[in-house]
Amino acid sequence: MAQIYTIGDQPVTITALSAEKEALGKQYANRIWEIIMTLPDKNREVLVLDIQHGLSIGEMSDLLNVPQGTVKSRLARAREKVKQAIQKEERE
Repeated sequence: MAQIYTIGDQPVTITALSAEKEALGKQYANRIWEIIMTLPDKNREVLVLDIQHGLSIGEMSDLLNVPQGTVKSRLARAREKVKQAIQKEERE
């Protein structure tokens, strides 16, 4: 992630994160994927199609041969389960 600062009248772009922040970000992302992989298959598949492949609701509906409403409800359920798992870990 690039940040642009102005020193005097010259813009300076800083792209490097501190090693600690970068490591924590990777660790957090890895934990999120671990949580996603524990979801029931039907919830996990729509979340992976959304996050990793960037498919639209319509594209997922066609691919999985289910109504768009089903995709939406599975996606909402998957997101909620991930959110709850993260919140639970943060409380512990």
